[in-house]
Amino acid sequence: KALTYGLTAPSPHNTQSWYIDTLSATEMLLYVKHTLPATDPPARQIHMGAGCFIECLAIGMTGEGFETDVVYFPEGEYELRPGELAKKPAARIKLVLNPSLYTDPLYGYIYQRGTNRKPYKGKMITGAEFDQICSLLGPTHSEMIFINSKDAMVQYLDVFSRAMEIETRTKETNEETRRLFRFSEAERAEKRDGISIPQMGYSGMMEKIAENSLNGGDSLTWHSDKNIKATMKGINKGIYSSKGIIMFKTPTNEMMDWVLSGRDYVRYN
Repeated sequence: KALTYGLTAPSPHNTQSWYIDTLSATEMLLYVKHTLPATDPPARQIHMGAGCFIECLAIGMTGEGFETDVVYFPEGEYELRPGELAKKPAARIKLVLNPSLYTDPLYGYIYQRGTNRKPYKGKMITGAEFDQICSLLGPTHSEMIFINSKDAMVQYLDVFSRAMEIETRTKETNEETRRLFRFSEAERAEKRDGISIPQMGYSGMMEKIAENSLNGGDSLTWHSDKNIKATMKGINKGIYSSKGIIMFKTPTNEMMDWVLSGRDYVRYN
């Protein structure tokens, strides 16, 4: 059950780049793999994904009558380069019976949570709504910085767009995305990971048209200027329709910060 809750977590490019060594029915070691060396060379995002896994597991197990004790980097930190990460665990996770039977208020949303890049609709997020969300979060490692002024947001939205343009037009990073893209429902059912056209906001007939335009992931089609422009058009619809920005600010930029900010992120999500 704990693994099932953990596996609902988001991860960079939906790589699900974790694996588990079960020590007993209530104890496990969590390892991470360096699966995006071009897109995420320091494995910073990968460790945020590990934090998401731990938090989803912890939230879910409150509904099963357990607390979750976590020891981070129980064998010490490791070198942040390919081949080195998985030699030591990122966390030791132990489930302990909870006599108080406390259930996290976010428990009911575990299976509703999802990540997509669709355009946002509705009104701007208000300060009162932000405060309400923070009250559900409880104590966090990260400082939450909230921006909902359109004038203040635009400079950040421009940065997000330009950053994605760089990632998409850089051959090495765009190729990592192609390798993790799932081009049909059959491929998504088989692989059960990666990213896809439905996550970009397409559905119905538009989903089929968009998938057909990618020619099954053909490299020349994928890296073509036409496809990159179409990709950025869809991404920018999501970026520039944002109704607010949340930034997670940590005191330092260490491996522990990455994991703990991942826990904060998925609770906020």
